[in-house]
Amino acid sequence: MINADIFADAVAATKSGKYEEALDQWRNFLLLEPDHANALNNIAHVLMRLSRYSEALEPLRKCLEICPNHGPAFDNLGIVYGELGDTDSSIQAQRRATECLPTATSYYNYGIALASAEKLDLAEVAYRNAISIDPILTAAHINLGLLLESSGRIEEAIMEMETVATLGHGDIQPQMYLVELLERAGRHDDAIAMLRPYIENHPADEKVWTLFGAILVVKSLEERSVQETRGDLLRARIVLIRFIMNANVRRIIVGICRVLAASDDDGILRSTTI
Repeated sequence: MINADIFADAVAATKSGKYEEALDQWRNFLLLEPDHANALNNIAHVLMRLSRYSEALEPLRKCLEICPNHGPAFDNLGIVYGELGDTDSSIQAQRRATECLPTATSYYNYGIALASAEKLDLAEVAYRNAISIDPILTAAHINLGLLLESSGRIEEAIMEMETVATLGHGDIQPQMYLVELLERAGRHDDAIAMLRPYIENHPADEKVWTLFGAILVVKSLEERSVQETRGDLLRARIVLIRFIMNANVRRIIVGICRVLAASDDDGILRSTTI
């Protein structure tokens, strides 16, 4: 009963993010049951959360010696190898993870390992497998979109990012990436339509106004529709002026100018003091 209580406490500490406490609890449990495969995988998980990847290798290897088809351990091992820069070992471990435990997460992590090795065709298959298992796995859609865009398949990338936008998680970054994709595809009106609701609700967001203003300028130049965009460009300019007048921003700009002014003729900086 004591072992079960320690295990339960270790699980609770892990789930609540108290990783140092969880590490002590898992170590205490493993003193009593050193060959408990799940506990070995769990202590590795905690070490990974603490970014102690090298230390996580030993419990994962021992876990897999005890239980050669332990899918979560292979998944974690693949992540650890990836963090340590061993891409080939990461791919092998993630492939075994998908064989032992074919979940959306294992396929997603397999895709990451493959993409890091520039094996984009195989990475695409892995991401699509993840999505087929869990259609609302946002990260898989985003990574697939990035992969497609890097391969020049912008319209397909747009479809993936549109899926992310419709999932409704409220993350602005994928939405802004979708706007940039639409712009690169020459779909200025679609990009502007996506931005308008956001800027109406966040009128002081300088970054989004910068993007909005840039799209309006490109649209004006390409379509000669200056009159249609004059008002929006004026609003963008006002917000950006306020941004530039911010004291911290002015300090950075002045500092950059001083650094550049202190440059030798060959471009080597003599001083970087701001």
